[in-house]
Amino acid sequence: MIRKHLLLTLRNLKKNLLYALLVIAGLAIGITTFLSTIQWSSWHLTFDRHYPEKEYIYRLTFEEINEGFYRHTARILHGNTLNRIVFSDMLAGIEKSGRLAPFRKAAFLVGENSYYDKYAFGCDPAFLEIFHPTILQGDPEGLLEEPFTAILTEATARKFFGNTDPIGQSFELIHQFGVEPEHYRVTAIIENFPGNTHFRISVLTSFESPLEYEGTAWTYLKLDPLNAVEEVKERIKLFIDTNFNNSYAERIHPRLQPVSDIHLHSHLAREIQPNIRFRTVLILMITGMLVFLLAWFNFTLLSFSQNQLNIRRLVVQWQMGAGKRVFFRQFMMDNLFVGTISFVAGILLTILLFPAIEKLGGQVIFQNIRWFLVSIILLFLLIVSSSVLTALFSTGRLYRHLQHKYLSSKVGSPPDTTGKNLFIRAVIVLEFIITFILISNLFMIAKQTRFAMSEQLGSSHMKSIHLHSLHRSVVDDFEVFKKKMLESPHVAGVTASMEEPTGQAMDANTFEIDGIDEGDKQLFLFPVDQDFIRFYGLEMIHGSDLPVTYDPADSTEYFVLNETAARMLSDNIEDLLGSELTLHFNYPGFIWPGPITGIVEDFHLSGLDYEVSPMVVFPKYTWLFCFSIEPSGNPRLTLDHLKLVWEEMFPAFPLEYHYSSDLIEQLYESELIQIKILLIFSVLSIIIAGMGLFALSGFFMQKRVKAAALRKINGARVHQLILPELLYYLWLALLSSALAIPASLFLIERWLRNFKYRTEIPVWIFPACALVLVLFSWVAVFYHSLRLARINPAEFIKEQ
Repeated sequence: MIRKHLLLTLRNLKKNLLYALLVIAGLAIGITTFLSTIQWSSWHLTFDRHYPEKEYIYRLTFEEINEGFYRHTARILHGNTLNRIVFSDMLAGIEKSGRLAPFRKAAFLVGENSYYDKYAFGCDPAFLEIFHPTILQGDPEGLLEEPFTAILTEATARKFFGNTDPIGQSFELIHQFGVEPEHYRVTAIIENFPGNTHFRISVLTSFESPLEYEGTAWTYLKLDPLNAVEEVKERIKLFIDTNFNNSYAERIHPRLQPVSDIHLHSHLAREIQPNIRFRTVLILMITGMLVFLLAWFNFTLLSFSQNQLNIRRLVVQWQMGAGKRVFFRQFMMDNLFVGTISFVAGILLTILLFPAIEKLGGQVIFQNIRWFLVSIILLFLLIVSSSVLTALFSTGRLYRHLQHKYLSSKVGSPPDTTGKNLFIRAVIVLEFIITFILISNLFMIAKQTRFAMSEQLGSSHMKSIHLHSLHRSVVDDFEVFKKKMLESPHVAGVTASMEEPTGQAMDANTFEIDGIDEGDKQLFLFPVDQDFIRFYGLEMIHGSDLPVTYDPADSTEYFVLNETAARMLSDNIEDLLGSELTLHFNYPGFIWPGPITGIVEDFHLSGLDYEVSPMVVFPKYTWLFCFSIEPSGNPRLTLDHLKLVWEEMFPAFPLEYHYSSDLIEQLYESELIQIKILLIFSVLSIIIAGMGLFALSGFFMQKRVKAAALRKINGARVHQLILPELLYYLWLALLSSALAIPASLFLIERWLRNFKYRTEIPVWIFPACALVLVLFSWVAVFYHSLRLARINPAEFIKEQ
């Protein structure tokens, strides 16, 4: 029996080969999309969930809330406070506390080789006890307890020492702010931390004196299981209130975040590495599922439609004694056979394309075999259940047709099998809705990303060259470097700043104006060289730019406020010009008092997902960790000159540079990946839906041949036959667009919440998407509509 059904299935597929190829291709693409989306989403959802005691591991941060000032950073900037918390015996509920202190852009000297590495950290031994990295070499006892000892990851050990045994080897390390290198001895090698961890680590070093370290650090706590998180947080707050002065303690609010929440739910300044937003994962997961659903609907629709087209053959079978079970088995065999081929093709296509998929997704994602197998099983069960339901539905419609035509005495038309019944309309509308949602979200994400990138500092100087995170010995020679660079005709300008465009200025101080203390208000500090504002073409709202000449030894500073800072200080911002500003810096005499010379327009140093902070811009060569160069013509010629100057002045440090375009693209890497993925999903949805409509219109053209021939005999013209078909799909496209707009708006609005500054949702976006639906549906059905309209009635009558 099965052999007979299979032979009939093969015969039907051979007869409708184009249909078979379209169905298989569409469903295979949908399956590949489903598997890729599940893998990508599950990868991000599993971050930091592999630690055995993850439910007790939290990251400690300080949220600072004050009048006119807000700061919340992932890395704690209050080293003195943190030090006292870490080594306090008064805080119950904390079993272990470990700090990761950044070397920032560390320079390593290993033999005759030099390297940069931004994933080197000073580390408390307790950090190892919290996260339990696997020790591959070395004595696991007493790690990082001796000063100037280091642990390397397996990859770093291979990079530094090749095949040589690294244990006992030494290297020199220069902190970004240091001048002289420090020597470290390697005592252990650990397994690389998994890729789905919110921090990357290459080197861990001991503190020279942990009790005396009061620098910034990311801080992790392992809590006692018997203590509630809120209780521990309240104890930390009470400790701060008890041990520090009131004005400081009132604005510090400790926060504890589960380590497994950091990757998807933490987007603070100074994150240890960029995280991804949960909304982003959710939206891409939904859109990927929508593409798969579209392919599945297409498969179901075409399977059902083909069954309806075989009415004549099925009637003959029924007249020869075939019953419901026979038809059900045949329908199910047809659907299951095509579905299984598509299933296998989809898996093979996924395996074939997974390097490209991983590259597109920005992660090595095809690692979770369990999720892959679960996804495959779910897919197969879905295909089987779909085949069963379609077979049941098709069998029911067949018997209603037979009953109406052969067993009923009622006069009237038989049930519609021309493709315009409610089921087919509903599926086509669903396909159109999915396509509309994908295209509208793609348009909006692309528009917001372009807006964000265009508003970023440096966006008008995309070919500018930036050398950021420079070391102290390089920074100290900025004046000489600038002079040598400007000697070349290929250099239009040179400036410097504490942070590169797309960086984050987080240092802030209280202050006074004209001798009047402004209380707890704080200004974020942004030291630059005197040409910074002119270099970037920033607009001065009031007053004048920084002086053209600047003497670092001068005991007078010159300050420019951004507009946010000025409006925080005065309703009439012009009154601030000429006022003397004194910053309460930790080291008296390091930043001198000076006049406020001007108010500059707000500029977005960090991304548009951060609010512009009240900022003071002033020349200070001590903190110019980013040199910026504007080419006068061909950037390659500018680079050639830069390499000569760098080799002459800083031969011990590798030259590492970035264009403004590179920095901005890195900042919005997540959004750019979304655009690529959504573009692919949108194209796939159009291809899948287009193939379905093409096959469907071809099938039902056969059912309408008789009606078309009769209309032509009665004098109908070509356009009179084509126009009803096009109007039918126009109506479906417009109905689908109207139904899709609320869902599209919801998804777009949710995604835009990622940004503090947003572009408006344009009115044209939804009519444009509707137009795309109309045009693509017309293209998909036009060929068969034209064939139908150009039929020769004489040939049709001859065939009858």
